[in-house]
Amino acid sequence: MLLDDILKVFEENKNNIAYRNEKYEVSYSTLYKYVCNLYNYLNAINLEKKIAKIIVYGNKDVTMITSFLACSFAGITYIPVDSSISKERLNNIIKLSNADLIISTIDEEICNVNNIDVISFSVLKNIIKKTENIQLIPLMKEDDVYYIIFTSGTTGVPKGVEVTYKNLNSFIYWFVDIIKHKYDNVLNQAPFSFDLSVADIYYSLSVGSTLVTYGSSIYEGLYKYFIYLKNSHINMIVCTPTFIELLLCDKYFNNENFSDLKILFFCGEVLRNDIVKKIYERFRNIRIINSYGPTECTVAVTSIELNKNIITKDIPIGKEKTNTNIHIVDKENNILKDGQVGEILIVGDSVAKDYINFNSNNFIDFCGRHGYLTGDIGYKLDNEIYYVSRKDEQIKYKGYRIELKDIEKNLYNLKYINKAIVKANKDKYGKVVNINAYIVLNDKNIIKKDIEKRLLDVLPKYMIPKIFILDEIPINKNGKSFIL
Repeated sequence: MLLDDILKVFEENKNNIAYRNEKYEVSYSTLYKYVCNLYNYLNAINLEKKIAKIIVYGNKDVTMITSFLACSFAGITYIPVDSSISKERLNNIIKLSNADLIISTIDEEICNVNNIDVISFSVLKNIIKKTENIQLIPLMKEDDVYYIIFTSGTTGVPKGVEVTYKNLNSFIYWFVDIIKHKYDNVLNQAPFSFDLSVADIYYSLSVGSTLVTYGSSIYEGLYKYFIYLKNSHINMIVCTPTFIELLLCDKYFNNENFSDLKILFFCGEVLRNDIVKKIYERFRNIRIINSYGPTECTVAVTSIELNKNIITKDIPIGKEKTNTNIHIVDKENNILKDGQVGEILIVGDSVAKDYINFNSNNFIDFCGRHGYLTGDIGYKLDNEIYYVSRKDEQIKYKGYRIELKDIEKNLYNLKYINKAIVKANKDKYGKVVNINAYIVLNDKNIIKKDIEKRLLDVLPKYMIPKIFILDEIPINKNGKSFIL
């Protein structure tokens, strides 16, 4: 099992670097000490392990990884939450998850949260830096919920996806197998609250690589970021296509400056032909793997290693992973033939347990196996699977999964808004380039900044739309909005 493999890595890689950011690095022996001390502390406070849940709050610090592992070894479910989210969003997660504790990995006070105990960053530092000799014993069981990741929901509140230890094991062993080689320096792009980060974090821990992160915003200085990546000798990047598209905006991102870069693993968004073409123009002999998978099915469930011949074709999302089957079904969940377009249904070991405290028709029993109706539209052809679109108003923006209804409902919670329509604008490739909200007000004294400020209290920054205030929503002869 994964935790046993991580223990072996700790033993065999004591002097190797486990984690690096632009400010410091941590060896595997030091990370092991951190995990042991926090593990010991969690065992001492006698939480009821079968139902215990701990929110790990922060932003890519090594103490987040420490907390993930300490919880997992202690048999406790962890909930990664990025410190950029609003306090109201955090309170929703606390309420929905019924979490027992928050571990804060940032040096700032968490204010105005529901009635819950908090281990502050200063206390956490004192816990992990003790020098007691403790042995880690994995207490997590196969069917235990390993982590819960919250995603955008149509009701205006987030939904928590319960991923089991079995789900994670199934994904990581498959992922390591398709990567094939051990890459020494793995770049993390996604926030630790985003399930794509599960791939680079646990790949690194399971094979003994260095996880390289960057705490500052790359938008503050792309050249500075490139120098950091070059000096870190990055071999592998796990990321969304949008991230690489940003890097490709600078000519410095090429084979001559990044000769150590050997593999790009894409997930989270549609990978376009023009991006793949630019990569092949800049890099010689680079491996490009495209994949697909919703959070509810543990990061990714398909993969395909591309080649230069694929540039002129629609890029498939690949073949299904081991111990997982993907079907294209109609509205009655009947399996469709090759070439027929329908909803993507995923069944097997990758499918998460359920949403926590939320009833959904997406998780189903399909021929005696646990399945998930994704809401994604696609088809199969020549043993490859292709993604087409969504069947609802869910979008992918900057790698994040967003329900437009989530934004709308939070707008309607503002008493001064009479009408709100939220629309995602897409480019010619179908990629979402921005989110707009068209609003009619009850109170004419309200300005855009008032609305944006209030939305930031309840939504993550990446979900804040561009606001357009109208006197009325334009309607056509059929009674439909021109905006829609």
